[in-house]
Amino acid sequence: LFPYTTLFRSDSFQKYKEYTTSYGTFVKNWIKEQIIKKMSSGEQMQQLEAELVSEIVKKITATITSISKNLEIKKFIPQFCSDLEDQLVFPRDALDDFLILINAKTDQFAINLKEFIEEMEVHLTKGYANKTGISHITERITHLPSKPHELLFTRLCGCGEQCPFCGTPCEAGGQDHRTHFSSMHRPQAFATYRWLSTDKLLIDICTTLVVSDIRFRISNKSDEYHPYKEYRHFYPDWEIAGDPSTKASGYWKYVLKKFNNEFAEYYFFKPADIPEAWTTLTAEDALRGLKESFHMQ
Repeated sequence: LFPYTTLFRSDSFQKYKEYTTSYGTFVKNWIKEQIIKKMSSGEQMQQLEAELVSEIVKKITATITSISKNLEIKKFIPQFCSDLEDQLVFPRDALDDFLILINAKTDQFAINLKEFIEEMEVHLTKGYANKTGISHITERITHLPSKPHELLFTRLCGCGEQCPFCGTPCEAGGQDHRTHFSSMHRPQAFATYRWLSTDKLLIDICTTLVVSDIRFRISNKSDEYHPYKEYRHFYPDWEIAGDPSTKASGYWKYVLKKFNNEFAEYYFFKPADIPEAWTTLTAEDALRGLKESFHMQ
């Protein structure tokens, strides 16, 4: 049900605007906030950092032990870097500095290197223990080479593609699919579509429009109109199940009814003509419609 319940609880036009106009950014930021919130409770971040350092130190130590027995120092250092290249980044100039030790004894060098690694682990662990708070966690997540919130977005939200007409996200899941689809298309007003003759926002949804005689423009810069029925000529990767009996979810009806004027003002258009039946919708109706859309009791 995320992000719909989150948006609903916010009761904020700004949040709905962010979601409908910048879906990917909105969801990734929300996931990031949840990660920070979770990791800032107790000492979870410090424990995680200490565990990661400990794990890396064990791998380094094991690598030193395994290759120091049979290699000369001039071969030991490049092999050490090669074996750990997936775990650590070695600056080229640092490697060159080590090669100066070409006449050093491998056994003694390995012992000294292990001692240094152990001291480094203690120093790093103490440093992480002293860094707490949301600002530290935010900084750590921001500077990670692989952002956890972006990885989770891909895993939870799939490809991230959106319907070209209403902006609803693809529900196909994962990345490996050729056709995008959604079972919950919303009024096209949320994607800036409006009636050209009146400039009023459009309340119709894609599933009914693709079986109608209504036409659309691909962009505001084009004067050419095309029947919705032929949408796949222009958006071949999207499958919109045409059904003239399909209605917008009570959830999105309620949202558009509530923030009709705000969306119109933001898009510089006129408010949509809200059907009389929508005007009586309540928050409870919206939640009920949301559960029905996801086949929940």
